[in-house]
Amino acid sequence: MSIRVDGQLVRLTNGDFQDLVEGPASSPALQEVLAVPGMAEALDAARSPLVVLHVAVAGRGTILSHQGWVTPDAIALLLHVREGERQLMALPPTLLASSLARLLRLGPRTTGERASRAVDSGLLADLFADTEILRRSAFDTLAVDVAWNASLSWRGGDRWMCGLDSTGGAGGPGGLWLVAGDKDAPRLQPVTATDIWRRLTTLLLGIDAPQLAS
Repeated sequence: MSIRVDGQLVRLTNGDFQDLVEGPASSPALQEVLAVPGMAEALDAARSPLVVLHVAVAGRGTILSHQGWVTPDAIALLLHVREGERQLMALPPTLLASSLARLLRLGPRTTGERASRAVDSGLLADLFADTEILRRSAFDTLAVDVAWNASLSWRGGDRWMCGLDSTGGAGGPGGLWLVAGDKDAPRLQPVTATDIWRRLTTLLLGIDAPQLAS
């Protein structure tokens, strides 16, 4: 294992994380991680999640894939730091929205005149392509700098949201956008950081576990 624990900071690989979740309780590495406040509950959430979370944050040159596991008591977040390195975080469910806002670097944007517009679904998919040339082409076509999507799945349902972020330096109007409409006929809807924040705070609402949103 290559787990590093520094105060409440836990850095590890995907394989290390699997070993923590599936390995023996007597593992010295597991005991070290369990000494971090909240980590015991977070690992229990990873073992038996009520909701599974996936967040992808893409740019022209990189794509980061984060994961989360949610129960009424805790959230385990496994953040993609760089190739081969992850950060494990333990959170209460009430901090999900603020944690996602930091991952998405949510904040005010300077915007020009904008209007809702149709967008090709294939182009949206290319924003998250493994192939960099496809990603760069999609980012250039849409004149945005960052794309992200967040999906939640649970027994009997799922939920998804996708957003684009432009500083205005890519040739288009600066600002934030959310993908709206039908999957077969998506549209880009201009929004503010406040609009997205409100959506993030309601991600767990309506799931078959009311205590998650309390």
